[in-house]
Amino acid sequence: MVQQIRNDFAVRAFLLGALRRKETHLPTYGELARCFGGSNQGQQAVLDRLARQCEGRREPDLTVLVVNAQGHPGRFMGRLWHEDQRPEWQQELERVRAHPWANDDLQ
Repeated sequence: MVQQIRNDFAVRAFLLGALRRKETHLPTYGELARCFGGSNQGQQAVLDRLARQCEGRREPDLTVLVVNAQGHPGRFMGRLWHEDQRPEWQQELERVRAHPWANDDLQ
């Protein structure tokens, strides 16, 4: 449990650090796997926890920053990515970037 909390905090801090990246250089599932261990597909559990934490803190979903190797989110708005969702995804990216983020805790 303590290790999971540390890992969640580290991933959150990593994503906060990626806020300034251009859309073409957003963090990938593979990059998360290389930095924090596990497989590309295995990152979904920590991202799901972080999304719930953001919701609980009334923050935008920070996990929208994570994309697959093709530069698309693997999932967006609870379903598999489709190109017709690009305008909504870009709008959510802007909302995430505009939010006054704090990295003080994960409660």
